[in-house]
Amino acid sequence: LRNKASSRGNYALAEKAYLAALDFNPAHTEVLEQLGVLYTKQRRTDEGRSYFFKAINADQVRLKSSSTIKNYQALSQSEVAGLKVDSMSPALAFMGIGVLEDVQGKHQIAQEYFKKSLTIDKTSVKALLNMGYSHYMYGNYKEAYQYTRSALEIEPNNEKAQNNLALIYLASGDVKKAINVFMRHMDAPEALNNVGYFLIIQGRPDEAIPYLQQAIDKKPSYYKIANENLNRALAEVREMKASTPI
Repeated sequence: LRNKASSRGNYALAEKAYLAALDFNPAHTEVLEQLGVLYTKQRRTDEGRSYFFKAINADQVRLKSSSTIKNYQALSQSEVAGLKVDSMSPALAFMGIGVLEDVQGKHQIAQEYFKKSLTIDKTSVKALLNMGYSHYMYGNYKEAYQYTRSALEIEPNNEKAQNNLALIYLASGDVKKAINVFMRHMDAPEALNNVGYFLIIQGRPDEAIPYLQQAIDKKPSYYKIANENLNRALAEVREMKASTPI
């Protein structure tokens, strides 16, 4: 009932069922973990974080670990590394905290949480992708590539993994490979537009312009979205030139 309610998006019913389960067993690691997932899905991140921490704490007690998370405060990188895990530990809780740390720009701490998740399940595609994306955001493109490729070896058709790999190629300066990866699951105009869009996001609007122009030329019906991105790129280039001292 709890899992069915959550999977159908009936968050209120799922929350009620999870909380009722905790009345019988307040240290039920899986239920604590699922409440963390439920709250973060609803963008109730403070509550989600606290339940992820509760799940991890309950697991540390099970493992007779001397490490605990006091008052559900953020841990340092070394403190995360000191947490014990085994195959029964709450992988989603570690991954969930890692994602929240990544969002706050604490990439090295996030990576310690993802390491724990991968220690629990080394074949977790989600954990591999999260680890890869964290390294990408931190500028470690070699590590980002390795983790993303590992995810693709497990799920070759995973579109998120393919998109992440394309972003890594772009950040590494290999636009041709990025286009080829995008074209595994989209047509050429969309791939060219994506390359242009992400080059803008990466602060390279001047490089984005020719790819957006190609997207417009190849598919007139794609004109609107590519043209919006092209106008954005041109505006950013003008702004950069205007702010450059003569």
